[in-house]
Amino acid sequence: MARGISDQDVFEAADALLGRGERPTIERVRQELGRGSPNTVNRHLDAWWAALSDRIRGKSAESLPPPLVNLCRQLYEGMRDQAAVEARRVASEIESRLETDRRELEAQLSAVVVERAAVSSASDKFMQEISALRARTEELVEERAQLQAQIAELNAANRRAEASSQADKATLTTLQSQHMAEVQRIRAQWEGNETRWLKEIDHLRDEAKRARAQHEKEVRTLQERLRLADQSLAASLKEKGTLQTELARIDRSLQKEREARLRAEAAHAATRAVVSRLRPTSPRGGHPRPLKKPSAPPQ
Repeated sequence: MARGISDQDVFEAADALLGRGERPTIERVRQELGRGSPNTVNRHLDAWWAALSDRIRGKSAESLPPPLVNLCRQLYEGMRDQAAVEARRVASEIESRLETDRRELEAQLSAVVVERAAVSSASDKFMQEISALRARTEELVEERAQLQAQIAELNAANRRAEASSQADKATLTTLQSQHMAEVQRIRAQWEGNETRWLKEIDHLRDEAKRARAQHEKEVRTLQERLRLADQSLAASLKEKGTLQTELARIDRSLQKEREARLRAEAAHAATRAVVSRLRPTSPRGGHPRPLKKPSAPPQ
């Protein structure tokens, strides 16, 4: 039956890898131990990383092996470079989103201009139709006046015929009958035309009402679309402000990261100076004695 691994096993394997100048990873620790599941190794390795700084601070400068110091420096520089790369990537994505939003806003503004032009064109067309209907109505009124003038002329001719045909009663009666028949015919024609004209005028009025209603409907629709476009524009401008605020926050985080790096480099330089002063020399003034490899810390 396979034996499980403890945190002590993972700590010793990670210390051995670090002593050889290798970065302890889940796979390397498993290879060092020859067993262990990735989840178990990962849990114990996280604890090892968390305790590493305390273990290093707990040791004197003389007991720190150079590979450990170099590896810690490399880990710090790697994390610093990775943070800078990530910050540049986020800034690039934000700039790309801002550019995309700008293009969309320009397209929406162009669509609004086109719609406004369409509304103006529809209004001009409606006014032209109204003018044509008004002209047609005036023509019908003029025709009606002409027919009424004709009837008046016939009535006058009838009266003159009655005055001039007293001598010939039969002729007058015949002429009167003819004139009356003609008047009735013209009157019937006029009444028929008047009815037709009234119907046509009513039809034209209905057409004008429908055209006006359609125009008002189209205007309301275009106004609604314009309102929605204005709302979309306001939302896009608000999102742009949010993105700019996020970019400013990232810039502040990068500034804090740079300040932390400078403080860490200053602390590292001070530590190296202390190590240089504390490093012992040989009794004959030769090369400094090598540091003893520290034993594994008690768990």
